Amino acid sequence: MPFINPLDPIDWKPIYGVPIGGIGSGAIARGFRGEFCRSSILPGVYNFDLNPVDLFIVTIKKRGQAVFQQVLSTNKEAPSHSGVGLKTWSWGFPESQGHYIGLYPRSWTIYELPRFKIILICKQVSPVIPNDYKDTTLPCVTFEWSILSFNKDEDLECTITMTWRGPRHPIRHPTKHEGAAIGHSRKTSEDLENSGFHSQYSKEEVYTGARISSFEVPAAHGKLKGCTLDTRIGNDIHCCYGLAARCTDRVAVSRCPGFNIDSDQSNSSKVNSGFYNVSNQTHYDVKDAPSAKDLWLSLMSSSSALDSANSYVSQSSLSYKRVSTPATNSRSHDHCVPDRLAMAVSASCSLEAMTADDKPTTKKLEFFLCWHTPRVHFRSAEVAYTRRYARWFPELGRTGTKRLLAYTADSWKDWDVKINGWQKPYLNDKSLPDWYKSALFNELYFLTDGGTVWLDPLHPVPLKKSETRPLSPTMHKQGLLSRFLSYFLQPVEKTKGELSPLPSLNSALSDHSYQTLKKDVLPFDLVRSNCEELRLDPAKLTGRHIDCEVPSMLSDQDKLKKLSWQHRLELGREIGLFGYIEGHEYRMYNTYDVHHFAAWSMIALWPKLQWSINYDFGDQCISEDRAMVEYIYQGTKTNRSTFMAVPHDLGDPEDEPWRRSNAYIMFPTDTWKDLPPKLVLNTWRDFKYSKDWLYLIYMLPICYNLIDDYSKYDLNDDGIIENSGFPDQTFDAWKVTGTSAYTGGLWISALYALYDMVNALVEEKTDENAKLMVKSGVAHNGKRWEEVLTELRKKSQLSNASFEEKLWNGLYYDYQDHQSSSSHTIMAAQLVGYCHLALSGAPDNAVFEKSKIKSVLEVIKLHNWLGVEDGRLGAVNGMLPCCSKAEILKCKAPSDFVSKVDIDSVQSEEFWIGINYTIAAIMINEGMQEDAFKMAGSIFSQVYDKWGMQYQTPEAIMMNEKYRSLGYMRPLAIWSMQLAYEKCKNLNLTVSNASHAQI
Repeated sequence: MPFINPLDPIDWKPIYGVPIGGIGSGAIARGFRGEFCRSSILPGVYNFDLNPVDLFIVTIKKRGQAVFQQVLSTNKEAPSHSGVGLKTWSWGFPESQGHYIGLYPRSWTIYELPRFKIILICKQVSPVIPNDYKDTTLPCVTFEWSILSFNKDEDLECTITMTWRGPRHPIRHPTKHEGAAIGHSRKTSEDLENSGFHSQYSKEEVYTGARISSFEVPAAHGKLKGCTLDTRIGNDIHCCYGLAARCTDRVAVSRCPGFNIDSDQSNSSKVNSGFYNVSNQTHYDVKDAPSAKDLWLSLMSSSSALDSANSYVSQSSLSYKRVSTPATNSRSHDHCVPDRLAMAVSASCSLEAMTADDKPTTKKLEFFLCWHTPRVHFRSAEVAYTRRYARWFPELGRTGTKRLLAYTADSWKDWDVKINGWQKPYLNDKSLPDWYKSALFNELYFLTDGGTVWLDPLHPVPLKKSETRPLSPTMHKQGLLSRFLSYFLQPVEKTKGELSPLPSLNSALSDHSYQTLKKDVLPFDLVRSNCEELRLDPAKLTGRHIDCEVPSMLSDQDKLKKLSWQHRLELGREIGLFGYIEGHEYRMYNTYDVHHFAAWSMIALWPKLQWSINYDFGDQCISEDRAMVEYIYQGTKTNRSTFMAVPHDLGDPEDEPWRRSNAYIMFPTDTWKDLPPKLVLNTWRDFKYSKDWLYLIYMLPICYNLIDDYSKYDLNDDGIIENSGFPDQTFDAWKVTGTSAYTGGLWISALYALYDMVNALVEEKTDENAKLMVKSGVAHNGKRWEEVLTELRKKSQLSNASFEEKLWNGLYYDYQDHQSSSSHTIMAAQLVGYCHLALSGAPDNAVFEKSKIKSVLEVIKLHNWLGVEDGRLGAVNGMLPCCSKAEILKCKAPSDFVSKVDIDSVQSEEFWIGINYTIAAIMINEGMQEDAFKMAGSIFSQVYDKWGMQYQTPEAIMMNEKYRSLGYMRPLAIWSMQLAYEKCKNLNLTVSNASHAQI
């Protein structure tokens, strides 16, 4: 399946609400109408099917007799692909009696039952908490039901039932070079293995079965009663779903450990007797399970008791032939019979008639859901992983699932308090518009539902060169597969605190391409071990190759390298590997040109994630992968990644990310001009916010060498690089030649940032490591850092002058200096480089003159924003003046000329949501707060209010009511607006107070 498939775009569905789950452990979207829908439990890969049996049911009884029972979904009938049994249920909750409020990571769904004078409020809470790197990773959610009865006339009983089968995925057939990690991730809980569950199916069969068991465990303020459902997702990764409710002296909980959703045949004798009598048989086949109709009738019976000692198993399979390439389409149904088992948990309470004090009778019911997939792999299965949360919940299957549910039940109220404390100051700020408060938190959904993974790799088995992966079919005959499996199926090592479960290597990795690592192992390096074509840090810019244990035997420079390497290693092992895809349709991890905009959310809320990602890209720059890749543009063949080039991304989940970067093959991105300055700007910004000298000492040589190497694109020695006549930057369908406003603005901003970092190093008086680096370190080509500072000052002054001379036309910066019909296009993103400088505390006029910034913003406001569709769509990417460049030079104000949308490129006529938020951040910084919120609010209104694209914000919208790339990373840039707002209001400003350089 291609990393981008423009011929099979995702269907737009205005149904989504706040997704459930933490960050990095698989997500499940929940629709605002009550359904559970989009899911990404397979790492980085989506299934967009509606899960018809995953829902809530309400039952109201009077004197033991059911008087009302309803599926809590406004869908008029069971989805067409649901089992026949579900069609016997009562669907179609009245839309006028339902309300929804979403504020990630929580939501509230309100159901009115006017006939009984009852209001139901379902509060959904997922554990997403700023600066928390443990609970935030958990794959769980709490549903707290508040039941308010205003009925003064009679006592009632209310039962809430949650039914669950869980999202699955179309079958993923094995690839020709399927790796050994697949055995690691398919391993189920021990009791399943011992019972033969799954084991009867060979590698030539697809397992689509499930097994459900009930359980009861102690918990705070009562006990948990629930069910677990073991299955495999896409026949690939073992998952154990857990569903439970809290049982107290006021809340009765019962369970149905298996009902058949494909059956509508009722057996009243079995229903009335509690379904089936218990026998010596451990599990019953699905054909013996109660039907969906039985379940429905049982809920309406006088007892409502679902409990049964029986457990049920559905074992379906489908034969297939091994294929050499993936045959999966994540948005189409595979032709096989899925398992038909689902489970249910009910919680019931009595509702006494309301007393005379006019206070409603209020009861609360608590449901807990989790999806436990501690061991995973990507499609190529060359590396086995545990999810980060498995550091604390390493047990497989039912054991781990029950522990996770119990922890959720004991912890969720504390999470709720912390989330409320985080959000309250923003919500109470009367200076902020309501739409913005919604967008600020709801756009964070992408950190949960962005194909996000947060992983710890397990050691690949050291291989001889002749045994280097990918696996070939002959490995089965040679017995190598069993060696892999015996290694990967070792128990996960239990750890404490923030330490990774990566054990130390006591012997060298067998990798002929770079010096071996003997002790501590960086997860990023571990994943890339045994790659035949990979060369890691051949220039030895970091301390990863320094083996000497005696500090006195090392030079001062090597001491610093080793010290900064240890610092990098500590963060790398603490955080592990974090990745989120560019978009639901753009399957590439940590796409750097887009992450540049989205990273503001991480800096504000989880800064260690940003530092970790930037470290990873820094290490990629000093690595080289000589495997040949053919690119679509002109059929170019070149290395997968090049030394001293920033990769576009860290790989495709349908391949082997981190191990093979640059899944993007439209163009060879080692010649993209915006990636190196973005790495420098992000490094500088990270340093200014953290004041972490060891971070700077590690990254600064990489940044300097990167800028020095990319100066080869300065073809006329004027200090500024030129674009090469194709889309060699984030606007990858918008050709640019010569000096350009976007790339040029990033370049001169990056030169300032690099100068400021070197200046901070040279001027530092207190940090001993910084002083030692200046004293002993040779930066590059025999130059000392003081010489580098002088060199950068001259280059920055030269490039600034060249940029102004070539592109400034008196009102704004031209799109490019290369003469063409659209060379003087007004590009909305021309100040992106300045945004980083402004929000990270660079002094006024450090690079750009403040008066010119204000002029550019006025032009963008009048032409790109208000000049198109009366401003209702936000700012368009490109506007072409209806006059020549010479005539523009004569204009005194933005209103002195007219313009039209630039249709030279499909991207020039698009409105990018993330770019609008970035422009708005600059406006706020420049005192145009009212304009900023109006402009950003207009595009928000179009996306959320008119088109219903909430929780799937696209990259772009267009005037013809079309859009591109649903569920995109860049809109996270809205947090740049918040940081600009806080900076201007002097609220919680976290930028370092260290002095900035003035060039």
